[in-house]
Amino acid sequence: MEKPLISVIIPVYNAGKYLEQCMDSILNQTYKNLEVILVDDGSKDDSYEKCKLYAEKDNRVFAYHKSNGGVSSARNYGLERARGDYITFLDPDDYIDASMYDKLYAAIRKNGTEVAMCSYNVIRNNEVAGRGFSYGKEIISASDFLKTVFEYKDKGVVWNKLFAGECCINARFNENADTWEDIMFLVDVLKDPIKISIVDEPLHMYIQYPISATHGAFGDKQVSAFNVMDDMYEALVGTDLIYPYSYFAVTVMLFVYTNVHVSDNISDKRRKKRMMRKKLKKFFFKKTVNLKTKLRILFAVIFPRVYRYFRKKNKAKRESLNG
Repeated sequence: MEKPLISVIIPVYNAGKYLEQCMDSILNQTYKNLEVILVDDGSKDDSYEKCKLYAEKDNRVFAYHKSNGGVSSARNYGLERARGDYITFLDPDDYIDASMYDKLYAAIRKNGTEVAMCSYNVIRNNEVAGRGFSYGKEIISASDFLKTVFEYKDKGVVWNKLFAGECCINARFNENADTWEDIMFLVDVLKDPIKISIVDEPLHMYIQYPISATHGAFGDKQVSAFNVMDDMYEALVGTDLIYPYSYFAVTVMLFVYTNVHVSDNISDKRRKKRMMRKKLKKFFFKKTVNLKTKLRILFAVIFPRVYRYFRKKNKAKRESLNG
């Protein structure tokens, strides 16, 4: 009996030099019933030509080209064309273990869940530099997973997950968000009583290059996080997640706000700093933000460079203790 079809959606933008490793890892999967949707998002290199070559060589691969609209736009383009019983996503500069989709599907079948997720390795300079959070259990609720993300224990990403197709029927990525689009999608999709199977193996290789589609210089893209945090707050009002999310949102906004002060890549910086202070003030008066977090907001707004200095120092200390 043939296994269900899995649609793998890959947004591609100027990723020609990375595509081979990514595609080889997909086409060599032990799970064979795949539909690989390559969406070239207006690349300026040879990415689309390489996508077409893969489509010519393997009838499971479909190559599409569209004008540049960003990662969310490309993923939505793929979602609209996906025919799979299950949906997953992959970035073109990452690669996966040959057994990843087999193990995620097996976990869904075994546990009767709608979603499965695996751990991942962080790869820098061809070496493992870190690993995703270990849950220590086989099944978790959607809200427990999101709480873990909001507590900064795990990444809120889509690329290490396999979703039942019905979870994604009406879900789309926010094309107005230039960052944090994965978390917005997950907040939309992962609602209780959805359960998630955990495969506690690092089957996804998350590559961090000096410059990639998601690891470029700090600039206007990161500033858009302020609007994202606002939108997600409204989506979570009335749920048990609103309190951990409030801490998460403020932490993200303070990171962005204090980095803007030392960045040379921000257009119309004065206006954007005013906008950020206004939104931080709005969060300051929310009842879901505790006193300690309110004091952090005050300190960061008054002394942004000092706040940034101590944040970086504390981060370095944590990394040395963990390393």
